[in-house]
Amino acid sequence: MTEFTTVTVRFGQRRGLDLQIDLLGEPTVCPHLVITPGIASDKDGRVYFSGGVTLTHTGTGRGLASDMYSYQLHQLAQKLTDELPEFNWNFTDINHLHTHTAERDAAAAIIRDWQMADAYRRPVRLYGDDDAKAAARESAPAATLLGENLEWWIEHSQNYMDGLDWDNPDHQRARAAEINSSVNGYAFIYLLAVLQRIDPKVADLAARDLVGNFDAGDTLGEWVWQWREQFAEGKPLSLRGIPDADPLADFTA
Repeated sequence: MTEFTTVTVRFGQRRGLDLQIDLLGEPTVCPHLVITPGIASDKDGRVYFSGGVTLTHTGTGRGLASDMYSYQLHQLAQKLTDELPEFNWNFTDINHLHTHTAERDAAAAIIRDWQMADAYRRPVRLYGDDDAKAAARESAPAATLLGENLEWWIEHSQNYMDGLDWDNPDHQRARAAEINSSVNGYAFIYLLAVLQRIDPKVADLAARDLVGNFDAGDTLGEWVWQWREQFAEGKPLSLRGIPDADPLADFTA
């Protein structure tokens, strides 16, 4: 039978003071890392269970990572223990990791690798792809998707006004829709290029996930509705396999 422990979890600030609450935690292989329920607070400061679970550091009450299932976080705790056998998690100063940069960087890299392991891994192929294009999607996902959209935008921009009667209301609406399509296409190209510049590995993961969802076609609405709710509640958006820029950002005053 699992012996639960009580841990003080910190989950934000209000009027300059830490918000904290005592929760039951499920022990892991590391005595200073436990799994606690996911929590959040509303605008009035009332705490509620937000779903999922969090790998929490007992000494500081800060979270390292979250998931929907505790077994995933047990795997992360095991990974941290196995790959960093000399790492001492027994500390209470939240600035501790910022004075031990080598340890911090090593732990952050392990957490990011664990997060990226959840990425879309099945073969990606869009309708109409020949074997060469399918191979390119596997070897260079982001570059292939970026190149396709650059070519699409140039072709689209050359033709989308052809044949439109500017005095026809239906054509005016079509023109507005075409302009919106061009603007959205430009935004897609720009943001993918920025991501590729900042982190090529993450850009490839995102591109594979995009193509996989484009091909399936039946999950786009589900993801957008979920993201809309998460955004409205101030939660991070669920992005499969996309790692945090800094998983240990909360470990600072």
